[in-house]
Amino acid sequence: MSLRRSALLAALPVLAGAAALLLGEGGGRGRLQAGVAMMLAAAACGALARGSARQALARLAAAAPAAGLLLLAVGCWPAQALAGAALVAASGACALGLAALGRALGSGPVAAGLGAGCVCVAALTGLWWADPVSEAVPHGARFAWRQAVLDLDLATAFAYDVAGLDRLLEADVYGCVPLASSSVRRPVAARAALAWGALGAACLLGAAGLGRARRGRAGAAGGGAVA
Repeated sequence: MSLRRSALLAALPVLAGAAALLLGEGGGRGRLQAGVAMMLAAAACGALARGSARQALARLAAAAPAAGLLLLAVGCWPAQALAGAALVAASGACALGLAALGRALGSGPVAAGLGAGCVCVAALTGLWWADPVSEAVPHGARFAWRQAVLDLDLATAFAYDVAGLDRLLEADVYGCVPLASSSVRRPVAARAALAWGALGAACLLGAAGLGRARRGRAGAAGGGAVA
């Protein structure tokens, strides 16, 4: 991959965030819209990454600080910008790892990328689907299920710890999401970022292990044929 294309992919999340800031609302809601745009762009770059995982991780390592700088530029405190950068990095790392594992298991690049992207979209929208899905969960475990989904919701974590929004009490949420009016604990950006980033890392390690095993079997088969 050319250096110019790599630089463009690394800049894509912050470009998406800047566009959302220019076209969206002001204040905390504008920062939330920018954060969602950056996390989606980072996830797309990770899910559809080409080349080695090391190159993709290097692009992600450049994109996350750039996202943090953009957040500083629009009035976030340093701790908020750091939390935002961590959430952007976690989104990209999760998608990258899931897509790599899908390819290692035999899926085509497009199918693996789409699957990874769907998981990341679910991670950004847990607030909206936690209640309907909880109907399939045993009654006694429903509250724990809703809380677990909310704890892992990247967008809601961004709203609280980066954008400075009390997301659960906003009119578009409180009036139509039963979860918002229950006694749930708000998500924490560090916990959500760590969980999704760890999932991405585990998937990358799994993909690397499968690749080594496949190469070992191919080498053994080739050696047996020569013998």
